[in-house]
Amino acid sequence: MSTGSTYEETLPCGGRLRIFRDNLEIRYFFSGRDLRYKSTFKTIPGEEVEQYIQAYQKNWIDFIALKAATPKGNNVVKYADADMTISIGAFEGVFLVAFHMPINSDAALESMVGGYRYAQTRVDRIQAFLKTL
Repeated sequence: MSTGSTYEETLPCGGRLRIFRDNLEIRYFFSGRDLRYKSTFKTIPGEEVEQYIQAYQKNWIDFIALKAATPKGNNVVKYADADMTISIGAFEGVFLVAFHMPINSDAALESMVGGYRYAQTRVDRIQAFLKTL
């Protein structure tokens, strides 16, 4: 969908890719579990997308190591690169925002990284188009 000088699409890994004439962002909206909890937005600026890819990959390796070292039945929460959270126990995975969008398998990691790489491939062509409007 394009509106004026902005292009938006939903990424297969979640979130909305928003491309503007000069930059891009990936934006997430997480609703609260119920009315007692506030909703949360997370925006990843275009210049940080590669950093998030690297952080996901590093945090996944850290998750695997932490899971192997944590005795069964224990809960551990660790703050990780790019303000992500690693959790072992009741809620397991690498979380983009505390307890939202868990990466808890190699396939989920590949999907997320693939989605961000896809976003990077789209930007030049769409920005060129937006500049013609």
